Amino acid sequence: MCRTYCIMAEDGAESLLRIVGMLRRKKFDIKSINMQPSEASCGSNLIISINEIAGCSAGDVMNHVKKLFGIKKITELREEK
Repeated sequence: MCRTYCIMAEDGAESLLRIVGMLRRKKFDIKSINMQPSEASCGSNLIISINEIAGCSAGDVMNHVKKLFGIKKITELREEK
C-alpha cells in the first residue's frame, strides 16, 4: 500500500535530508518526493509517497518524523492501493 504525506518543514533541504535518511534507515520504499516552497511561511512543503513494509506502518514512521527538528506539520493526502 502506498501512502502520500505533505510535510511542512522550516528548513527545506536540511529537513529533506533528515527525513530521507530516516526512511532509508527504516528500509521504506520511497516512491516519490517533491519539494515546493511554502506560501504561508519561509519553509517548504515536502510531498512524500512511500510504500509500507510488513510489520511497520507508514503512520508509525511519520510519528518519528514529527519528532525531527524543523518539522511543523504532517498531513496524509491520500491512500493508494
